[in-house]
Amino acid sequence: MKYPHFLGSRVGVVILIFSIIACSSPAELFSTSTPVPSNTPTETPLPSPTETLVPTSTPVPPVSLYGCASQDCPPSKYISDYTGDTQIQPDITTTISIPYTDSVHLFTGWCAKTKSDLSTSLPSIQFFFTIDNVSYLDQLKEEYYDAPDPQDSSITESCYGMGAVASGWIVGQSHLVKIGITISMDTSDGWDNYPAGTTYPYFYLIVPSEPATATPLPSPTLTPLPLPPVATSKPPAPSVSCQINSNIIIQNRSGSPFTLYLTGPGSFTFNLGSGDYSTVKVCSGSYNYTVYGTCNGSPANGSGRISDGDQVYFACK
Repeated sequence: MKYPHFLGSRVGVVILIFSIIACSSPAELFSTSTPVPSNTPTETPLPSPTETLVPTSTPVPPVSLYGCASQDCPPSKYISDYTGDTQIQPDITTTISIPYTDSVHLFTGWCAKTKSDLSTSLPSIQFFFTIDNVSYLDQLKEEYYDAPDPQDSSITESCYGMGAVASGWIVGQSHLVKIGITISMDTSDGWDNYPAGTTYPYFYLIVPSEPATATPLPSPTLTPLPLPPVATSKPPAPSVSCQINSNIIIQNRSGSPFTLYLTGPGSFTFNLGSGDYSTVKVCSGSYNYTVYGTCNGSPANGSGRISDGDQVYFACK
């Protein structure tokens, strides 16, 4: 069976606008006396050196970052999926080994007892996010949300958070991620008081490794079929508990790299380069798929259903 699958663009833009109000006083006119000629020689002042401004380039993250807090995130794993029940402590570097094909959801937030408490305390909260000591805070997406109190599920907290999904890890290239908040002024979350200077930094040394699943291999040309619907739900995190004994042949015609998630008899994640023909190894059976990539430079995704033995291609609509 041969299928075409298309990516539909969906772009979200968050613009933060800050206004700077400058104050100026009315201009004043001053009278000066007419200079009297003198035989005394005067020094001619030398021109002051001017400072040349050198433009600086925006740093490029060492991995791909897709800004999202909790809504509209591509399939990904949380740090807790790797650490299990281990309690992560601030100020201590936690080493996390991940398959390089994984997408990792990096997130930090601030919660308060009520919306009023959140509104009052939020101006005192400063977020930070660095990879290898370079800030990429502008790559995160912000979001207001409600969450159950961890100690009493009948209580709903008001929260604000920032996050992104990181992917495109490379084996042999570890990265130190620092994420958290600093409290710049004395404040309260409605339960406790926090003095200025309080900080909650979390350090993760992320070490990519080879995944358990097979690496995609080059494969032949494919033939298209109808357009799939746009993805509306998040499939479960990748895991394999079945026998890998079949394959699906895939061609990428989107012109950009994309990530393919399969859920069915097993769950798989495959990162495919632009223009690649690939054979992905799977367990026998049918799968729901979700694909995330870009079309003409804008984020795009799609979803549908395929089976082992199929030949498919993905292209921009």
